[in-house]
Amino acid sequence: MEARIIKLVWMIFPMLFLFAGCYKDNEQELYTFLETPGSCDTTNVTYSEVVSKIISNNCLVCHGQNYNSAGGSIDLQTTSSVAAIAKNNNRLVNSISAASNYKMPLGGNRLTDCQISQVKAWVNKGSLNN
Repeated sequence: MEARIIKLVWMIFPMLFLFAGCYKDNEQELYTFLETPGSCDTTNVTYSEVVSKIISNNCLVCHGQNYNSAGGSIDLQTTSSVAAIAKNNNRLVNSISAASNYKMPLGGNRLTDCQISQVKAWVNKGSLNN
């Protein structure tokens, strides 16, 4: 009986570390210390290389496939839909920079200053599909 308990503990104990060790880890949060002042590139911001990754990693949980129920009917799945929101009175920039009542991502971690600056740069360049 005692051997069974010890064996069970040895099986369960590593699993606890496996599941607890990565709880809600987000690469962007873990490595924000690498962002030094002036290291944020806002000159070469394209949708495909920068903005789409920010949207994908932070927004599509609510504004992806189930955007009608979870995302307040805001669809951010395509470049054109993101551009439309961006051009709608700067709604995208205002939301991610907490300049409005809709502080996004809702219930999630705030985007880094660099990410916000990169999205702003893309919007200011015309929200191009590039």
